[in-house]
Amino acid sequence: MFGRKKMIPAGFAAMGILIAAMAFVGGCGTQNTDQNNQTNVSVEVSAGAENTQADTDVVCYIDGDAVSVEEYVLLAENHKNDILMRYTTEQVNQPDFWEQEIDGKVPAEQLETIISQDLTENYAIKHLAVEWKVTEDYTFEDLKAQMEEKNDAQSDSADTTDSYGLTAYDISKYYSYWYSNLQTKLMNQMIGNSKDYSDAQDVEAYITEKAEKSVIRPGGASATDVILETFAQ
Repeated sequence: MFGRKKMIPAGFAAMGILIAAMAFVGGCGTQNTDQNNQTNVSVEVSAGAENTQADTDVVCYIDGDAVSVEEYVLLAENHKNDILMRYTTEQVNQPDFWEQEIDGKVPAEQLETIISQDLTENYAIKHLAVEWKVTEDYTFEDLKAQMEEKNDAQSDSADTTDSYGLTAYDISKYYSYWYSNLQTKLMNQMIGNSKDYSDAQDVEAYITEKAEKSVIRPGGASATDVILETFAQ
């Protein structure tokens, strides 16, 4: 059973200034300038956030849920090659590759955009799954604990291969497995229990709509700094 998440005081959230961003968030709390990936996302920027946000282990909050530095780094690692493949070996090997502007774009900012798209979709799936009683509420720490339990159970079993062909999970594989499986369960629940959703496309459209309306508030850790520190050469 998942543990309870820590709730953010309503008074603290009320301090924010809600901004309807016309471009997709390039990273938690950072507005993207890439016009090729435009999506409407509500970004709540806390007034004086650098003074009021003491939790330096949190990159941002998505609809009130904290995204830890560890979760953000996980997605940065997962999507790193999506950025590297856009550049030459010579460009990638530059010591300041991630922070320098190349052909009008900064690699770190492009990576922030991809991570934000992934996060808002995952958290939209999570929040809908909780709303539709597909799962209890959970945190990233809960997912890690559940992964360890599964790995321990499989190591004690005669059959060490699960239905997905994995003998053991690492957090990257388990994270992807969890959200893929959760989305499938959510679709089945919504299609089977509501006349508003007749097929998977209807549910996917609703998930996308919810993701686009996500309210993102920055945490104490800078998304850009996390990326630069993660891939420092």
